[in-house]
Amino acid sequence: LEGTFINQITEDSLGNMWFGTNNAGASRYDGKTFVRYDYKKGLGSNNVTSFACSKDRVYIGTGEGLYEFDLVFEQLRRITSVRNITALHINNAGELFVAADTILYNYQTGQLQVISFPKGAEQKHVTALSSDAAGVLYVGCENGLMLYKSAAKMWSDNSITTTLSQKKIAHITRDHLGSMWIATFNNLVVRAEVDGRMSLYNRSNGLTADNVFMITED
Repeated sequence: LEGTFINQITEDSLGNMWFGTNNAGASRYDGKTFVRYDYKKGLGSNNVTSFACSKDRVYIGTGEGLYEFDLVFEQLRRITSVRNITALHINNAGELFVAADTILYNYQTGQLQVISFPKGAEQKHVTALSSDAAGVLYVGCENGLMLYKSAAKMWSDNSITTTLSQKKIAHITRDHLGSMWIATFNNLVVRAEVDGRMSLYNRSNGLTADNVFMITED
């Protein structure tokens, strides 16, 4: 596996592991061998920032465009030239969301549609994306968390966004019970359960690290 820093790791629908690096493109591992996809093989940049997986596609976010890898035909192609992609996410309805620094998109029928931020939040830098079982999109930023209800096309707030106000969000994921986990660079991890209960993890209960880069479930 080449690259000096791993930006993201994901697993596709076939069980292959994908590694996005800061300077060596993306590598796919099938349990035996690595296959590298980089500038020489069609990526616009060797800095791969994010992945999102559907049944037969792997979407690859880079600093120089969004790419689609077809798992059936094993073909890589660029689907949009939007730059500075920071996060990707596919929700339960199959919608692909693309964050490009301060801009959030919904990718549908081959086109990017801009999702307008609420007034006062137009210049927020998006760092992470995920969604809960109800389809609410969790948008992590350098200074807090925002919630977007895609079906209603509206933003909302709750106790989670209040708790994470001005926190730098590093990663968001959903576990098998439906709980949302939000990691920050502020010695804080938040677990939001489906029933509305919220748990905080910091130095007071054993979390010694200031920076939590990623959370995963085995």
